[in-house]
Formats: sequence, structure tokens, C-alpha cells
Amino acid sequence: MAGARFACAASARVTEHYPESRVTLSWALQRAYRGGNSNVAVGRVHTSAPLLYLRETGKICAKLTIGTVKLGLLFWSPHGRVDALCDIARAVGKAAGLYFGARYQEYAKTHGA
Repeated sequence: MAGARFACAASARVTEHYPESRVTLSWALQRAYRGGNSNVAVGRVHTSAPLLYLRETGKICAKLTIGTVKLGLLFWSPHGRVDALCDIARAVGKAAGLYFGARYQEYAKTHGA
């Protein structure tokens, strides 16, 4: 749109409300997987293939390692477990997109239907 502008407010407070059906471990892991997968899809458009593979492979390895260590150290904490599992799911989503060309279809199935 011609003349469109974008603004940023570093001190803005943002809240996000989730319906009860989305406050589940399954949904959190799907969201993390999709985030990683989408990140690679965007990277394919804006980054050369060799650089994308190199950069994302490093990130995938780091997130898998960090997620696994966090899972071991924070297993006693429900929040810690979810955070660690989401790190791992995000890395798996990136790997699926990067190495296998998988694309997560967010709305292939209508949530709650």
C-alpha cells in the first residue's frame, strides 16, 4: 500500500489471550514447531541457500542441545519442561523445513472443529 508507515514502541505493553482449548502442551508444541518451520520458509526467500543451511544448522544444533540440557535440569518444573520441549519442537520444525522441505499447514485443520 503506497504511503503505508510502520511504527515501533519499545515500552508498549502487549497482552495475548488464549482460549482454553489452546492452553495445552500439544498446542504449545505445535506453535513452536510452526514457528521454526515458518522461520526457515522466510529464510529461503531472503537468504542464499548455502548461508541459510550453514546458519540454520548451527541454530538447530544449539537449540536441540540447549533444549535437552534444560529438559534435564528443569524437569521438576512444569514451566521448565514446557520451555525445554518448545525449544526442541522449534528446532525440529526448522530441521523439517530446511532438510526435507516440509511446510506446516497451520489451517489445514480448523482448530476446535
